[in-house]
Amino acid sequence: MSKTRRDIARAPALLLQLRDSTRDYHHALDHHPELQRLLRPGLTLDGYRRSLLALHAPQAALEGAVAEGAMYLGQAELLSPCRLPALEADLAALGVAQTDTDISHRPSVPRSAAELLGLRYVLEGSRLGAEVIVRCLHDTLGEAAPVSFFAASQGHWHWRNFVAQLTTTRLNAQEQQRAISAAQHAFEAYRAGLEIEKPVTT
Repeated sequence: MSKTRRDIARAPALLLQLRDSTRDYHHALDHHPELQRLLRPGLTLDGYRRSLLALHAPQAALEGAVAEGAMYLGQAELLSPCRLPALEADLAALGVAQTDTDISHRPSVPRSAAELLGLRYVLEGSRLGAEVIVRCLHDTLGEAAPVSFFAASQGHWHWRNFVAQLTTTRLNAQEQQRAISAAQHAFEAYRAGLEIEKPVTT
């Protein structure tokens, strides 16, 4: 059994509810063409650059909403490190001199612990996906390609910390639904953000 499945098997009820209630949203995001391109054997550096550009806006939007909500709730110390600087460093290494951040599809800033957990479920889960993607990138682009956004995710370590925090948080039924709704909206906002046209500025 994988580490992720063992975590799920021991998970609190809220984590199972989040997983089940966002399955379709998660599937739609995972199968977006910009993410699927990263897993294809014929990936080129130009295609990789375009996918990173597409990821920039939704990643900035989600990280920004989580950071602002955590600051508002006095929980900033619980957050994992932001990955946006690594994404921007990879883009710079690929010749993208400037990236405009369009956060028009930013998820709502959480104003409760439940909503923050919902957004963090999406953000921390993306680290797990990054560990899969980086292996494909090394196979297609070689070891010299700039992949710090995916390679430095430390997905399983941060995921276990998140699950531990989720386990110690007590939410009533209404709060649990708020967490689920926040996660669903975060998946939708991220997928919508991938649709924004991004010009390549070198």
